[in-house]
Amino acid sequence: MNPRHARFYETLLRFERFGETKPYAAVNGAPAVALRLDLRRELTAARNTTDAFAAGILDPARTERAAQRLRCDLDRMQLLQSARVARHLVDVAMMEVC
Repeated sequence: MNPRHARFYETLLRFERFGETKPYAAVNGAPAVALRLDLRRELTAARNTTDAFAAGILDPARTERAAQRLRCDLDRMQLLQSARVARHLVDVAMMEVC
């Protein structure tokens, strides 16, 4: 992300910077900064509507919908990770049998 826009994401959406500002070849060497969002922390904060994810830019009903979508996304990620682990265990078991 362009460092000029990072403050918006950090302030209103609670993204955090990690790493240094670096030139990004895909945009002709323009500066870029890496940002990340801790979904678990935001979902915990979403229980308190005054401190909810994106509360500064969304009304409470939209904030709750955003939190619900984040919860669903987190559940999907965990399910996919579990499926990958299960598939790996099956592969290992098959190698031992064959």
